[in-house]
Amino acid sequence: KDAQQDGEPTAEPASLELSTVIPARTADNGSAFGVGALELVARGRRSTLISADAAGTVCSIHRNGSSKVRRELEGGAGISAKSGTTLALASDGCVQLFELGGKAMSDPPIRCERRVLADGAPSVSSFRAASIAWDQQLPQLLYVGTDKGELLVFNTKARRRVKVSEDATSTTAPACKFVQAVHGHAEEPVSVSAVNGYLLSASSMLLAVHNVTGLYSRSKEDPVVVLVRELQSQASRHGAALTAAQGSGFALG
Repeated sequence: KDAQQDGEPTAEPASLELSTVIPARTADNGSAFGVGALELVARGRRSTLISADAAGTVCSIHRNGSSKVRRELEGGAGISAKSGTTLALASDGCVQLFELGGKAMSDPPIRCERRVLADGAPSVSSFRAASIAWDQQLPQLLYVGTDKGELLVFNTKARRRVKVSEDATSTTAPACKFVQAVHGHAEEPVSVSAVNGYLLSASSMLLAVHNVTGLYSRSKEDPVVVLVRELQSQASRHGAALTAAQGSGFALG
């Protein structure tokens, strides 16, 4: 609240009341699994918090403090990013997409996998996502920064069915289209974020800005580097945290 003092509005200190605490899931040795993803889903006047931890447990948490396990993902769960009702969640060497409609999550999820040619045949090359961002102008485009300094581009609306494993009797599952990989950063975690028409990426040593409007056309032109700036070397090699706001402003830390 604002208070009036000498004709100038002043802000009074705000306080938040702790509503509830959800106990952490623990391993057999008693260590707790860290929470890697938190996303708020609003439906009218109601809102639900979606959480995912390193054990791969995806839960929905409600305002009254109740929670319900929605998914158990193999390989654990990492970071996330939400666009509308679509949740992108890093897990199992790829990124998985869930539709958060009604009271359930879509089943099966859509897998965003990097498929490359090996000996003339397509194969899956797993990756570990360090950051995820949705394009601000064309939300069907998903950008992933990996822990090896790569930028991966996926088209989440162009989908096909692929085999779950190389077994001849393997079932198929829906997967989104892998568009391309962009290189240029050192082999360390890279953070990505998007503003209208541009993709920003940062490692501990380098900031790069790509014009991605070519991806909006039918010819799918490659992203074009428009800015590269060296950053001061950091003792930590965990990459730089990058956050972009709507429009043209962004914060780097």
